[in-house]
Amino acid sequence: MFVVATPIGNLEDLSERTKRILKESDLILSEDTRKAKIILNFIGVKKKVLSLYQEKEERMVNFVIKEIQEGRKIALITEAGTPCISDPGAIIVSGLREKNLDVIPVPGPSSVISAFSVSGFRDSDFIFIGFLPRKKSKMKEKLKKFLSLRIPVIFFESPYRIKRTLEVLSEISKSLTVFIGREMTKLHEEYLKGNIEEIKEILGKRKLMGEFTVVVKYEEG
Repeated sequence: MFVVATPIGNLEDLSERTKRILKESDLILSEDTRKAKIILNFIGVKKKVLSLYQEKEERMVNFVIKEIQEGRKIALITEAGTPCISDPGAIIVSGLREKNLDVIPVPGPSSVISAFSVSGFRDSDFIFIGFLPRKKSKMKEKLKKFLSLRIPVIFFESPYRIKRTLEVLSEISKSLTVFIGREMTKLHEEYLKGNIEEIKEILGKRKLMGEFTVVVKYEEG
């Protein structure tokens, strides 16, 4: 099976190898079949696409193993970016590894790496913590735990929760520097960096849309 990274927004970011693997595959597994079909239409091919959402993944492991053992070539993609990182796929990859079946990465776009590369933080270390818990107390606990490492912490947030999350960060410390990448690689992409209160003020005045990748770090002294 090929674990194939796809664009986080701009379809021009499809690599030549990615196009070839998708064209050669017998079956595409995708978190969102609609997004998969947009990509396939862009490269001019029609393929069988099966939905791979989180609740279904456990039930699909044996099916995928059987398909590969019978010689079918399968590509796993996600809605955007690199699969198996805060997205479905890890359960299937684990099942294939247990059977000593090949799982080959086809590298490409990642919102985590893209955001960090333009954040301006000089650290060589960072930690990615995915999506935050919905409950405020759990969110605060998780953020405090990883911010205490004094390295950049990266996470995803939705437009519906970003203002609340910034409030929680402000409660943790006023000495936080925040970088936000919104709608990266898309038409209305935006990048903001400042202390927590500055970012709160900027976003507090807006009606927000798009997905957010957030990088935050203590910047004391």
